[in-house]
Amino acid sequence: MNGKELIFKAFNGGTIHFCGSAKHQIENFLNTDYCVGVNNFCMGDFEQLRMMQDIYKDKMVLMACDFTPSNVDDYYTKLLNTLDKQGTIIGTYYADNYALKYGKYEMINRNNEETLKAIYDILKV
Repeated sequence: MNGKELIFKAFNGGTIHFCGSAKHQIENFLNTDYCVGVNNFCMGDFEQLRMMQDIYKDKMVLMACDFTPSNVDDYYTKLLNTLDKQGTIIGTYYADNYALKYGKYEMINRNNEETLKAIYDILKV
């Protein structure tokens, strides 16, 4: 048992977080003792999220996260069209001057009220 598994065991389970791509580790996460889920800031890599969703189905929780993208309509439309509607927690981390854009994070300026309303309208389905 490695150090991560010992910590997970001590807490009766834990989750792994990573940013970006780790397709080469997806099976390793699944085979980590006491790992109950994965939290991925996917940076727009919906293919990887779908792969994890299929592999982890009924075995682990998948939390799909990102800093709120600059184009919320396009991002969440693609995300929701890629994933099954069950089995994944979707999280967005809003900052009024920091956003995901084309797979990278960048500094931007945006209207808080409009952006948060757009996010709410899209994700309330």
